[in-house]
Amino acid sequence: MSRDEIKKVLQYYDVGPISKMEVLKSGHINKTYYIKNIHNDEFIVQTLHKMWGKSLMEDINVVTTYLSKKGWDCPKLLRSRERGTFCEVNGNLWRIYTYIKGDSFPRWHIDKNFYKDIGLILGLLHRDLRLLDYNPRHILEGFHEKDFYIQKAVSIDKRKYSQRLQNILDDTIGNMEKYGSFFSEKKQIIHGDPRIENILFTGKSSNFVFLDYDTFMIGSVYTDIGDCLRSLILVSDNLDSKKIITEFILGYNAVNKESKVLYAKAVHAVKYIALELCLRFMIDSVEKSYFSWDGKKYKSHEAYSEARALASWDLFNTLS
Repeated sequence: MSRDEIKKVLQYYDVGPISKMEVLKSGHINKTYYIKNIHNDEFIVQTLHKMWGKSLMEDINVVTTYLSKKGWDCPKLLRSRERGTFCEVNGNLWRIYTYIKGDSFPRWHIDKNFYKDIGLILGLLHRDLRLLDYNPRHILEGFHEKDFYIQKAVSIDKRKYSQRLQNILDDTIGNMEKYGSFFSEKKQIIHGDPRIENILFTGKSSNFVFLDYDTFMIGSVYTDIGDCLRSLILVSDNLDSKKIITEFILGYNAVNKESKVLYAKAVHAVKYIALELCLRFMIDSVEKSYFSWDGKKYKSHEAYSEARALASWDLFNTLS
């Protein structure tokens, strides 16, 4: 993406002269840039993946406006000179939103309350979203839909998968059918992608804030719980997963006394989300159209997708 193209985007917004611009490598989907103007105001600029539609920005605006009134620190979409929440440049949708200062996961210090605190903050988010009477307009095709991923995976000629992925394909699908049955419970608006990489430590009174508001959807709170716990377990090599889940659930239930979640179902949720991601990475190892990948660490998109699929499969098998 050229700087000239970003300059065209900036013409739609009143952000002032720019003093700094850099590419941010975080995120699997959207291309993201950091900018600072001469007044030291900081922003995030993104060009959106083709799977996102214009109605997504309206969803984000509704949800962030609501959460801000509830006291949440949310990235805020900037209005363009045309008063829209996005602009179009060279056939692509772009947006700019405010930058929130904070540290991403690798820089956090994990103390004894860390996992409980993460459970608590997700519990608070669910508690507030439960009261929001809104049905997101933008529907991401198949997202967190078991049958969609299974049908897509089996429609691909099995020989196109690597041998290692062929060996686990049938077991992955079979276990998804087994563990995906209870996701009809506790439905409401959820984040959709609350993995640890989408949580920022700000050091303020609330400590943690959620990022990446593209995936808000109607779904089971266990979907969010499973995804958040999955990511916590993967980055916590030296701690037993039972300890992580137990502490997380204690925090979550402390602020959801009238809608508590169960340990056993949380474990099932983690196992299912691990399987779902395994299958999604299998599919992308062939289609190469969804997840971005690091060319410095992997020799190909296929190699990256295979490694991520196998890591998710290994996680599923370590949980009890």
